[in-house]
Amino acid sequence: MRDPRRSGVARWAGATASALAVALVGVGGFWLAGRGGAQGAQAPVEPVPLAATATVAAGPELPDVGKIWPQAVHRLPGRLPDGSKIIPYLFLDDSTILITSEASFEKADTLWAYDLGSGKTTKIADIPVPRDTVLFPDGFAMGGGKIAWWTARKERRGERVEIWTVPVTGGEPVVAAAAEPQRDHRQVPVTALTVTGEEVVWSQGNLGVFRAAAGGEVRKVEGTEGRHLLSWPWVGSPGPMPYGDGTFAEARNVETGEVKRAPSASGDALVACGVRRCVSSADGPSRTGAVQGRVDAQGRADGGSRAVPLAMRPHPMARLVRDRFIAGVADVPGALQPVLQDFDRNIAVSLAPAMKDSAPLPSVAKDDRLLRYRLDDGFLVVDLQAIP
Repeated sequence: MRDPRRSGVARWAGATASALAVALVGVGGFWLAGRGGAQGAQAPVEPVPLAATATVAAGPELPDVGKIWPQAVHRLPGRLPDGSKIIPYLFLDDSTILITSEASFEKADTLWAYDLGSGKTTKIADIPVPRDTVLFPDGFAMGGGKIAWWTARKERRGERVEIWTVPVTGGEPVVAAAAEPQRDHRQVPVTALTVTGEEVVWSQGNLGVFRAAAGGEVRKVEGTEGRHLLSWPWVGSPGPMPYGDGTFAEARNVETGEVKRAPSASGDALVACGVRRCVSSADGPSRTGAVQGRVDAQGRADGGSRAVPLAMRPHPMARLVRDRFIAGVADVPGALQPVLQDFDRNIAVSLAPAMKDSAPLPSVAKDDRLLRYRLDDGFLVVDLQAIP
């Protein structure tokens, strides 16, 4: 069984639907278009404005993501030709995706490069799973020509997190860094992992942010106790579940010492923050909110503030991706709709047909580029970097 510390909110039960109820009101110009068609090399459809009084129930259906951004949308099969289940994780380049195949339920055993044009897979490496492993490969990241991930195994003194790396071109994976075992298992999971230069950098529970060169000494980044990796060199708090609500209300650049905070908005609740700005939600049936720039130590805002409608109720795993997108689930009449909201263009799009009773949450890789959504026959993948 998958460890509950890593599963988070995997699915929204039907009982959650009422909490996700939302009316999309055109505050500041919210944009919708007609229902999208098939994915493919079609010209994108320019959205049209939604009337200020329209709602999901009364207004146009959410447009399909492939209709609005066809160049960014890809469909992947759910299995390799030999029947092994796969999971897409990262873009290795504009036309290649890192996928894993599973030896058993959510237990990755092999890394593959998947070519989006041909559908061909090329093996990168087998994934070692040492004896006494209790948390299987996760948190895949890429940088400096290497792919990195983490595992955890049980030792007499607790659970030890190990960071593995392998060249993108293939080879034998090695343990690049091993943290000291932690007795408190709630502190073990890696909340974020990145590769910067010759080092791997990760945040571990509420213990702080750590860095190490391959095979070198693990060093804790000074002043990061209780903070989590946001986007290197930015760290912040509170962090993602179960260590906080994922808003990153405070962010600090550990290389320059610069500190940025979420703007104070009386009566508004933070949904999520990126490096430069935050999204907040106002109480009330209209489900309006605001996009606001962060505030520095002198009280200066990084950009202005504007009102926006919200396409979904805030959820505990919300992330403001690329300072622009939030993916989640909205309630439409009688069903739940997976959606992606773009706060730069004030667009909300549908990722898949609405589902009754429950719907998986969309997942965005920690590199803030690959969004995946599990379909019955495979995966919908959105390249957020390819969205203009």
